[in-house]
Amino acid sequence: MKKKNLLTIIIILLLLISMVSKVAGVTGKNGGEGKEEEKELNLTYSFCNLEVKKEGKKVSLEVEGADELFVKENHYIVPVKIEKITFPWGSKIKEIYWKTGGIHLDKLPGKLEVASSPVLIGNGKNVEEDDSEEPVSIDQWVYYDIGSGIEDGKRCIILKIEVFPIMYLSSIDAIQWVESITLTIRYTEGEESTSDGEYEFLILTPLEYEEEIQRLVDHKIKLGVSTKVVTLDEIYNGVYFPVKGRDNQEKIKYFIKNAIERWGVISVLLVGGIARFPIRYAHVKVGKYRVHCASDLYYADIYNETGGFQTWDTNNNSVFGERNWNDNNDKMDLYPDVYLGRIPCTTEEELKIVIDKIILFEENKLYEENWFKTIVLCGGDTFVPPDDTSGVSEGELVSERIENILYDFNHERIYASNGKLYNVANINMAIMEGAGFIDLSGHGSPISWSTHPHESDEWIPYPNGYNVSCVMKLSNKEKPLIAVIGACEVGRYTAYKNCLCWSFLANPNGGGVASFGPTAISFGYVGKSAVSGLCGKMQIDLFKAYKYEKACTLGEVWARNINLYIHPFLWSSDYLVIMEWQFFGDPTLVMAEESNPPEKPILDGQPEGKVGVNYTLVAYTSDPENNDVYFRFDWGDGNYSRWLGPYNPTQRVVVTHVWWRNGVYEVRVIAKDTHGVKSEWSDPLIVNITKKKNMCIKENLKGKPFKLLNENGLLFLLREIENIDEKPSFFWRRIVYLFIEDLKKGG
Repeated sequence: MKKKNLLTIIIILLLLISMVSKVAGVTGKNGGEGKEEEKELNLTYSFCNLEVKKEGKKVSLEVEGADELFVKENHYIVPVKIEKITFPWGSKIKEIYWKTGGIHLDKLPGKLEVASSPVLIGNGKNVEEDDSEEPVSIDQWVYYDIGSGIEDGKRCIILKIEVFPIMYLSSIDAIQWVESITLTIRYTEGEESTSDGEYEFLILTPLEYEEEIQRLVDHKIKLGVSTKVVTLDEIYNGVYFPVKGRDNQEKIKYFIKNAIERWGVISVLLVGGIARFPIRYAHVKVGKYRVHCASDLYYADIYNETGGFQTWDTNNNSVFGERNWNDNNDKMDLYPDVYLGRIPCTTEEELKIVIDKIILFEENKLYEENWFKTIVLCGGDTFVPPDDTSGVSEGELVSERIENILYDFNHERIYASNGKLYNVANINMAIMEGAGFIDLSGHGSPISWSTHPHESDEWIPYPNGYNVSCVMKLSNKEKPLIAVIGACEVGRYTAYKNCLCWSFLANPNGGGVASFGPTAISFGYVGKSAVSGLCGKMQIDLFKAYKYEKACTLGEVWARNINLYIHPFLWSSDYLVIMEWQFFGDPTLVMAEESNPPEKPILDGQPEGKVGVNYTLVAYTSDPENNDVYFRFDWGDGNYSRWLGPYNPTQRVVVTHVWWRNGVYEVRVIAKDTHGVKSEWSDPLIVNITKKKNMCIKENLKGKPFKLLNENGLLFLLREIENIDEKPSFFWRRIVYLFIEDLKKGG
């Protein structure tokens, strides 16, 4: 038994050593010619107030500072902080490493909760028949991924980071968690790309729609959006650029690439359904399900992480978008490089209907109307017994999260739990009263949406769900909305002329001006995890893109929606959910005005402080639109805080920071509003940090035997190490030696 304990102790000790050692990862080169001057970005993430909850046999964790849960099939569920950082196009990420601080070791009262496999939003069955594999623990503090994309109308390099403050040691039911993780990113900066070009908006269309499309072009030019129409024949015949590509889809994609680089295009509209405009299908195997889905993301994902052309066929077998498909995996970063939408019309009359709605919406600025600040939320219990025993109504949970994001909207709740969802008339009446959005979370087919009452296999609404014929009865012509549907196949325009998502746009008397939904079968998680991944998270992230990000057009909402969802731990089910997420509508449709930045922030604080002691200061600003604000601090030592907030714009925000070396530091703060618009940096606050008189390590530890089996002793030791102003590696080597000597003596 003693040998076993000794082995466990040494393993834990080695893991603790790894937490303060330098961990580096060198990325591949990124596209473009970057400047050679190497820069460094330091970010500090702080965590506190760990909460351990036990419900029955399941243990779950929450920690302040990590606002999401890592939910992946057969992995232990732990809190995570996900950060998106953008760099100018052509930047090269040279090295990433991190350090941890404030290490804790805590015993849990049981086994940590494990994520189930994804469930098909159709029959409620898990994708895997055998869940007997040993669950997996996250084994490092930081994971990251690099791609190229578009933000604020500019091409950029996107670094996506997952920061894990907790590691689970399943063999002993204990966790290691840290109070802080400081991330260092070394990079060379590329040239800032510009959105100035000959054309901002590119419309690609079959020749037969060219005349009707001209009405949309005239409208856009009137609004100041420089627009170019190109027919498919002009692409295939090389009228503007040399033809390149193995099939029509690839020829179109290369044309978009040329239009970006030669004309400055940032938005693209595809016009025509399956018989008029070529479709690219992705191929994904999720568990036992083999899915090929129409994916317009193919036409938007132009560049890979190195800046080269993104083929979606890196193994050159002419099967595109493969993920777990016959053991093949095409390399795709999935970040859109243009804002892209489709009008899948099958007739000129349908196209006219949609153009009329776009012109009505933008000329009258309908997004400023009072009725637009209403969202209709529809949901019930997506997964029911015997396959789901969580007791959670997933559709209503997703709706509640969306409600929290759109906190300043009116919420028309049509739920199974309040009895309103049993009758489709309640949905249509709510829409015709006026609403900017409708969200439906549940099950679907190409022509209908439905769900269940709580823990019942009954299907509602009666008698045939909310279907295309219901949508076509809408008469809200002067109040067109934006429909978001989280359910299987509702955007499958390749199989049905009038799928549910398209029917909102095709209705000449009402419906919507745009819609979002999957083009194939989709997947979700049961219970509380429904909001942390797959289709439920995709819906939630769309509203985050609208509310929290600077998304003023529908194309920006779609692109930022995908950018938010992507993370380093993508599984095949994630690839499917991203690639099948279809946007019907005009990507340049304006749905919010440009926001004005917050005022230049002001800092208050004392001019002096001590090494290793919390220093307190106050930051405040104001916002011209009275939007909530976030703050980010530059501590003057190479470290930056994460974005803190949101705060009321009149609130005086109190923060603390610890410096570990003496010196004079220039502290600054910057603010941003909920649309992502940033203020100027504040004037610097000069702080003189003087060194605290410290005893050396030998004196600190003299007469204090440290026994690893004693948790308090271990935590004392860790705190002592953090207070030492020397290279950690030396002290760790010394401490390892002292530990082993102590153990030999029977300590």
